[in-house]
Amino acid sequence: MEKKYKYRYDRRCRRITAALLLILAGLFVWFHFVLGGDYLPAWGLFFVVCIITLYILSIPRYILLDDAALEIHCIVDLTRIHIEDIELIRRIERSEFRRLWPLLGSYGFWGYYGYYFSFREWTLYKVYAAERNNLVLIEDIYEDTYIVSCDDPDGLIAFVSEARDRKRAEILRHTAGQIAK
Repeated sequence: MEKKYKYRYDRRCRRITAALLLILAGLFVWFHFVLGGDYLPAWGLFFVVCIITLYILSIPRYILLDDAALEIHCIVDLTRIHIEDIELIRRIERSEFRRLWPLLGSYGFWGYYGYYFSFREWTLYKVYAAERNNLVLIEDIYEDTYIVSCDDPDGLIAFVSEARDRKRAEILRHTAGQIAK
């Protein structure tokens, strides 16, 4: 069975995105008309546009979940976590997310994504979230930690737990059959 969870951006993300795009448009107009399109401001504007383009390519779009893997689809990136490798999956509160510091990524510009660090636990998180309310923490057996958001976090947790238990039971039956031979 395959299930798809869409990202829904909260009001704060939409406001931050609109404000940053207006600032960028204002800078473009200012560079072009006030400074006359000189060499140095043009390079500065080009640098800012390149950074924003890199951010846009990493925007999370949806989570696709089936019996084999949990896939987090971004515009260009795809993160695939095998179901049997998921060790821990649970909800996290908004207050826990506030304690994370973005190292490389976005904190409101079309969502919350990138690498975040917790100084309290000294842990690096890979975040793919569109809002700060419906967050799910996923830790795999390799101790990689992900934070995702979706419209139905309890359903995601239940579906992943059931699929993981089925897959692990299937692997156990297969290996027991191989040992018995």
